[in-house]
Amino acid sequence: EGKAWGAAGRTIMATANGIHSAGNNIELMIDVGLLPERDITLFEQFIGGVVSERAPPKENLADGKEVTPRNLNNEYEPTYTSAENAEGIIKNLDKEYDELEIKEPNLNLVSKLKNYLLRARRNYLIQSIKDAYSADKGKYTFYHGLIAITRLLPYIVKQIDDSRLNIYLARDGANYWLTKKMMQGEKFDAKNNIIFHLSREKLGTRMTAMEEMLEDVKKLNVSKDKFFDVFMDRFSARVASDAEFKDKVGEVYRQLKDAGIISIRDGVKDFRIVESMAEGVLTAFIKAVIIYSSGEVEKKADVEEFIIAPKYDDTARSRGIRTFQWPTEGKDKITPETVKQWFKDEGLESPQTITFDSIEQ
Repeated sequence: EGKAWGAAGRTIMATANGIHSAGNNIELMIDVGLLPERDITLFEQFIGGVVSERAPPKENLADGKEVTPRNLNNEYEPTYTSAENAEGIIKNLDKEYDELEIKEPNLNLVSKLKNYLLRARRNYLIQSIKDAYSADKGKYTFYHGLIAITRLLPYIVKQIDDSRLNIYLARDGANYWLTKKMMQGEKFDAKNNIIFHLSREKLGTRMTAMEEMLEDVKKLNVSKDKFFDVFMDRFSARVASDAEFKDKVGEVYRQLKDAGIISIRDGVKDFRIVESMAEGVLTAFIKAVIIYSSGEVEKKADVEEFIIAPKYDDTARSRGIRTFQWPTEGKDKITPETVKQWFKDEGLESPQTITFDSIEQ
């Protein structure tokens, strides 16, 4: 629906995924292929060294303290001045680039690559803004995509109410926390909206075990209402038979407690795990940990998985994962005129034809 009205399908998916970075070998090789040949050697040396970019930053850039897997709300507090127009955005980009660029002499390979990527991204974003305001203001550019993203995010956040304790899975899920905080201002309830981090890397071999158990239950064709009951039988058996798996369950449970998610206050029985575009393995693990480890009093905890745009629709349907619903009625209804107005407000026209350059593809 959004694509037909000028908001590209890729734009909607990018919104859901917080501008996704390369997540597998195919995506990574496409990215490498876009590098100038002189830079590929540098990139290969970097990849062969430190690759931990799927985790949260090791240090908080604001104060240099190590970031631990706990309540990450403070790490995502907005610290920038909002720009009112394209010119202001370019000024902010230049300011951020100047602050983030590594200026030390005799940089090592990792620092050189970080500076290169930072400069390339800055130049690309600024050029996309300039292209958007060229003679053909209705030609699709990456900046059009960014406008659509920022306009669509509030519609997503309105479907994440405070009827449950919301767990935003960093990194990508934190975009919705930030949007909600900016929308609600002083009314924002930080204790009911908490950013938490768990990655494939941190699960390690337990990731494969989770994938296998989820797939096994899926093959049984049980109803979505019974899916997790059947899955928990397998999960519990795995905890009992696999010491490493049990240790990871205990570790993540302690982190959830430290983050203020578990036992945040008496009577909390309903949780919502918020993720962007995902397969649902990490959300399933957190849900299972809460159900398994919370004790008899909280055994009936109701944990909802809200994946805005699941990678596989059949996965979402098979176990009742909640997804973003495109508003088609009421005051929040998105119509073709709504989308056109998004661009008109920025002095642009709604693209009639959606095309992608090599980077966006």
